[in-house]
Amino acid sequence: MWLAGIAIFGTISQLALTEAFRKADATLVLPADFTKVIWASLIGYFFFDQVPEIWVGVGAVVIFSAVFYNSYSDSRFSRAGNSTP
Repeated sequence: MWLAGIAIFGTISQLALTEAFRKADATLVLPADFTKVIWASLIGYFFFDQVPEIWVGVGAVVIFSAVFYNSYSDSRFSRAGNSTP
């Protein structure tokens, strides 16, 4: 029963991500997709009693910083009236 539930939710998740990429730009979709790191850490902590290592937090900060900097610089560039290459 658990495997069937995992398969169903995994398929729905993949279809939703594919539809999100079809409807929006990747720079808009990927910041929301990177929240998987947070959710995986919380589920591991609360359900499996795993304490995330410090490197999980460091990696998450690097990923989020890079994504948000990219979004910020892209929005600043498009506000200046220039088109992206």
